[in-house]
Amino acid sequence: MIFNQTEILTALKDVKTLDGRIPVYQGANIRLEIVDPAYLEPTSKYVLQSSLERVNSTREKIMGQKGIDIYKMPVGIFHEGFLIAPPVVEGNEIVDGLHRCHDSLHNGRQIMVARITGINENLPSIGSSVSWDNVGVVKNKPLLGKDCRELKTNIDDVSINLRTLFRDLSLLGGTGRRPSYGQTT
Repeated sequence: MIFNQTEILTALKDVKTLDGRIPVYQGANIRLEIVDPAYLEPTSKYVLQSSLERVNSTREKIMGQKGIDIYKMPVGIFHEGFLIAPPVVEGNEIVDGLHRCHDSLHNGRQIMVARITGINENLPSIGSSVSWDNVGVVKNKPLLGKDCRELKTNIDDVSINLRTLFRDLSLLGGTGRRPSYGQTT
């Protein structure tokens, strides 16, 4: 099953905070564009080796089976029970699709992203940008939140606070926020 550009953009406009209360991208400008991932800003300090391997395998399977390049697909497709849609970028900050952006960067390829601008300033993404040089490939998620990301100023690493800002991108295949050690969802 393939979701066209209009369906992807409509799904993004309907994204709410993880607690389901606030439409995050209401009134925002959303467009699909191909970018050099070197200019994107990760908001996580790690990528999982197993997820990079899955991205690589998925990329090869989808190209072989459907002839679709997941780096440049302006649509969403279901593959093995998961929806794969373009990574989501707020300004230049990657909020979903970090592993695909990392993979495209290390393979010297541009990537199609859904770039969102004009977001309500009262709904910032939670993580501060880090350079690609500060993103490590790890076997397991770090136990401590400080090893996962740098929170933006005035955002406490308390689950209830994060739920009111974190975007629920499950409609687009996002697997969502994974709580830090000792933190409840």
